[in-house]
Parts: sequence; C-alpha cells; structure tokens
Amino acid sequence: MRRERAERVRAFIAVEPSDEARAEVARVASAVGSVGVNGARPVRDEGLHLTLRFLGDLDIGDVPRVKAAMQAARDVISPFGLALGDVGAFPSLGRARTLFVSVDGEIETLTLLRDGIEAELSKVGFRRDRRRFSPHITVARIRDRVSRPDRRAVVEAARTANHARVAFRVVAFRLFQSTLTPEGAIYNPLATVRLSSGS
Repeated sequence: MRRERAERVRAFIAVEPSDEARAEVARVASAVGSVGVNGARPVRDEGLHLTLRFLGDLDIGDVPRVKAAMQAARDVISPFGLALGDVGAFPSLGRARTLFVSVDGEIETLTLLRDGIEAELSKVGFRRDRRRFSPHITVARIRDRVSRPDRRAVVEAARTANHARVAFRVVAFRLFQSTLTPEGAIYNPLATVRLSSGS
C-alpha cells in the first residue's frame, strides 16, 4: 500500500518587533518602495521579523518537536531588551542584495536564546546551522538584474529614511510558516513560546 507523503511547510523561528519598532522599520521599507526600482522588493509591514533559525521545508508532524525544543531553550532566558540600529546590507552596501535594519541592545541574551534553540533542535534530530548569527530585520531584497545606479538609489533611500532607534522588549518568540506568493511571502504562526518571566 502506497504511503501518502507528509505535508511539508516552509518554516522559521523568529522574534517579532513591537508595533512601534515595526512602524519605524516599515518606514525604511516604504522608502525603498518609493524609489520605484523594478527588482527591489520591500518586505510588507506584517512580514517584518528577526529570524532566529530558518528551518526550510518542515514536515507538519515535526511541529510539536520543534515547539518542545523552543520551550526547552527558553527556560534559561528571561525577557530582554533590543533596539533598532542602522541600515545595513548583505553582502555589503555597495553590492546590496538584502537590505536590513540592524539590532542593538541585549545581543548576548538574544544570541544565548538562538544558541539554545540550535542546541535543543540538534537533540531532536535537526542539523545545526553553522553560519554566524547576524541579528537583523530584513526590509527589502534586491535582485541581481538591478543596475548599479538603481541599486545605489535604493540603498540611499533606505539609509536616509531616518527611522527612530526604537527600543522594544522581547517576551516571546514564534515558529512561523512561510508561504511564497507572487506578491511576497505570507507568514502564519504555528507555535508561540513565551520567555520564562514573560507576562
């Protein structure tokens, strides 16, 4: 008898900024959109987040295992503070493909949470992500076909958006499903884990 393939979802674990911080990051994304460069796509307001772990394609049946790993990771972490930083880009501002707003504040605690998630996921069979953790909130993606002058214009628009360096408190993190559409990704929460002293 043929077994049905398990449903798979594209998933990641992330922290969401506060409404005030989200609005400031959205100003940067909006500035990118206002340039009108075809191939420079700003992230929609509701999609702004700080990724802790991208999981890729995940069997829907593995969601409870991932949530359990998230709960184990949070047990040594209390709520902590972050703040918006400067505009940056990967791989660099001169060759920008991903524009972001960096994050300041209690980065050591954020990294401790991220490392805890990695450790707990590895215990339940997930391969460790060995890439260096660089906390940021993506605001736009720029395709390779965009010309150098247009790329510079997009970067300049983002850098001069003059967003406020809003502080926000992290009291929870979430597992999200990411559904790709022609209009951009749509994110739906699959699980929420509150930090040990979160109210």
